[in-house]
Amino acid sequence: MRYANQLPDQIERLIVETKKGKPHWGARKIRGLLVRKLAGDVRIPAQSTVHAVLDRYGLVSRARKRRAANTAAGTQLSQAAAPNDLWCADFKGEFKTGDGQYCYPLTVTDQASRMILCCEARRRLRSSRPL
Repeated sequence: MRYANQLPDQIERLIVETKKGKPHWGARKIRGLLVRKLAGDVRIPAQSTVHAVLDRYGLVSRARKRRAANTAAGTQLSQAAAPNDLWCADFKGEFKTGDGQYCYPLTVTDQASRMILCCEARRRLRSSRPL
């Protein structure tokens, strides 16, 4: 049985043979080769289709998980018993202002009440100068 959008057998065979000849190539490179070889002759399959063919034939190896090079060892967080026992300072990410410059908001909060004590706009993370 054939399906309307099924890949022609010759194209599928060419994908598998190319992968066996170049085992380090992935779907993107194999599709690029098909574009160069078959330009204008047939419809070139999408990269996802090439990957699906390789996967169907068991020619896709799963990427190994990389171990983090420098895993940070955290410290136990302090607990505040009452307001003003412990303050926390934190940069809250960055955003661009209307003039295209980056702004880095620095907040100081009370750990017990979660009240924001200060929020200051900074030009740089390491600078002591506010905006």
